[in-house]
Amino acid sequence: MTPDYVERRQGRRALAILVGVVVLIPAAIGYFSYRLLNRRGEAAAPTVPQEAAVALPTVAPAAPAEPTVPPRVDLPRLDASDAFVRKLAEKLSANPAWAKWLLNDGLVRRLVASVDNVAEGRTPKPHLVFLAPKGEFRAREGGGAPTIDPASYHRYDLLADVVSSLDAKGSAQLYRETQPLFRDAYRDLGYPDRNFDDTLAKAIQVLLATPEPNGELRLRPAVRSWKLENPELEALSPAQKQFLRFGPENVEKIKKKLREIAEVLRLRSAAS
Repeated sequence: MTPDYVERRQGRRALAILVGVVVLIPAAIGYFSYRLLNRRGEAAAPTVPQEAAVALPTVAPAAPAEPTVPPRVDLPRLDASDAFVRKLAEKLSANPAWAKWLLNDGLVRRLVASVDNVAEGRTPKPHLVFLAPKGEFRAREGGGAPTIDPASYHRYDLLADVVSSLDAKGSAQLYRETQPLFRDAYRDLGYPDRNFDDTLAKAIQVLLATPEPNGELRLRPAVRSWKLENPELEALSPAQKQFLRFGPENVEKIKKKLREIAEVLRLRSAAS
């Protein structure tokens, strides 16, 4: 077996989740595509059982926020909302990376599509390219099965730091004040009769339901990719498998913030 277990940045474009949280990233973490690359850095789509991709946690309808925060009366049209939302959202975190994330266009549409993808077990890769981690993924071999090199977890430190720095109450209030924009974007996706709160709660639940295994994550080589050796972990959704690659500390930070925001938004089925 070739000792080069490097995942080339130009080959992968695996994005970090779904993570931006509410409002702009309405309490959801954005993209976690699961794409482990082969030893030559060639990208390969994972083989995930169809049942695993759709067997997502059941989430009850979201309860209404209390007290109710009315939408702003000065909301622009959805397609002209970037500058408006950006100005409001920049106050949610002092982390410089947050301000950079907000420079992307189609903010509401991008996040609504990402949340819907994660809730349905699909990868929101096309929508959150700007969250792609820097550095290379590495696996290591120490006398037994290859494992994820713990150093690879640090590629997601910045993302976890930004998410944990978000003002949960401010994020929830901003989401409620601009909710008609998210409703319109969700309707444009083809869901005229669905409540986006329910989809948001489901997406958060998917991430919160990601197991937190003890010890190193062991890998097994496949034809053109690495897979998780544990069959139960390999059967998780693409978003959950990528979430595991954030590392225990980063997963803990992000889950904590998701619970905070879900609670403030009264998405109790997700916060529980």
